[in-house]
Amino acid sequence: MEPSDDPEKPTNQSPWMGNAGPAQIQPQFPDQQIIVINPKYKPDFNLRIWSTFILLGGVITSFALPFIGLDQDLYMLLEISSYLCCSSFIIASVLDAIYLKGKSDWQNSMGLSTSGTTVSLVLTIIFAGFLFIILFFNLIDGY
Repeated sequence: MEPSDDPEKPTNQSPWMGNAGPAQIQPQFPDQQIIVINPKYKPDFNLRIWSTFILLGGVITSFALPFIGLDQDLYMLLEISSYLCCSSFIIASVLDAIYLKGKSDWQNSMGLSTSGTTVSLVLTIIFAGFLFIILFFNLIDGY
């Protein structure tokens, strides 16, 4: 009688590998995913705060300039303050557009929708371009 014919004796034969030891099965757990419920964009250097400071500084200075006087003609002071106000809006819009571009890239990397940020970015660039054209023609008209 052959050893493999004995039903009482277990064999170490595997149908794929010949003689093999008993298989040790280890449970495999999938990698845990961390899901952030409400992610927020928080850059290291927040340009939106700087654009707000520049905008407020330009607007406050442009309103205060005619009252300070500086021994100049009132019309000239109002003209300078309007240039300053328009310039501060342009600079703040450009900084905000840079912030929105970074936010759009972040949203894209997170797999979030970028449609709202893209619309804001385009409108901000159009607004800055429109203000630049107004400032340009006012400067040309002044000389």
